[in-house]
Amino acid sequence: ECSSDLVTGHWGPFISDSEIIVNTLAKFVGKGVEKQVTDEEILRWRKWSRQQLVKYLVLNLNDSLFNAWMSYDYIDQFDTIPTFNKYFLKIMGAPVMYLVAKLMTAPALKRQGLLNDGDNIRDRLLGSVNKFTDEALSNKASDSKPRSFHGGDKPDLADLDVYGVLQSIRGHVIYDDIYTSTEIKPWLDRMDTATGKTPYIVVHPDKLHKVGK
Repeated sequence: ECSSDLVTGHWGPFISDSEIIVNTLAKFVGKGVEKQVTDEEILRWRKWSRQQLVKYLVLNLNDSLFNAWMSYDYIDQFDTIPTFNKYFLKIMGAPVMYLVAKLMTAPALKRQGLLNDGDNIRDRLLGSVNKFTDEALSNKASDSKPRSFHGGDKPDLADLDVYGVLQSIRGHVIYDDIYTSTEIKPWLDRMDTATGKTPYIVVHPDKLHKVGK
């Protein structure tokens, strides 16, 4: 079902919400995937990826105007974007995202009880990531080694949602920090293999000691 206020084109409504897109496509993939859309445990971690992980990332990426500017460095790799446009995006985008982080994201986390004044935002992010590995990948059936994926032997929608959020900053120093400072590396490596990506190599080893200072 589509909301009446959606923008509609020649082929139907335009959908930009990733959750709606995944839920819609799941109906066409097969019954196994469609059932995951309503699975409470899967919903828990999909919700966590959108309401907690994303916000902690936004806060860490844009904790200063300089870091917000640096977060736009990824556009330099696209030759199709004119140089002027790149500078424009950085000059306009960085201050906006800095303000979003300070005036919207941080207050939202505080209302959820997920951030307090004086908290180290890096510690909050890394702690949240470790919560995923400790709880979502734990083998509840026994005390043996953790599951390869939340879905068991293969990824489910929870794995894909969390992986998708983290891939949005792949190559950033904060991704390197998460990759090297938490327990999530083995899972990320397995997800890379499962999705056909090249194994990840830390991009900014020389900057890791500065992260969080």
